[in-house]
Amino acid sequence: MFRDNIDKEKSCFREIYQGVERRLAKEDDTDVPFTLGPEAVLDKVIQALESKRPRARYYVTVPTYGFAFLKRILPVRLLDWFLIKASGAENR
Repeated sequence: MFRDNIDKEKSCFREIYQGVERRLAKEDDTDVPFTLGPEAVLDKVIQALESKRPRARYYVTVPTYGFAFLKRILPVRLLDWFLIKASGAENR
């Protein structure tokens, strides 16, 4: 976790780290859009472990499926623009 390796109080990204911590600290997952519980990841891990030929990537959330599709059809600059917009104020 970044808390073990980064001194956020002295970092120029202090506000971003604080925003991430606030988002992750939310108890109620209904407030965080596109968030799934750990069982969703567990299902993909089991799928990968039981597969004879596991894939390099397994998508779990709706945004990961969406951005995988966009990555195939959009130029890099446009995809980067979408990623910046999707991340909101967290990356500013």
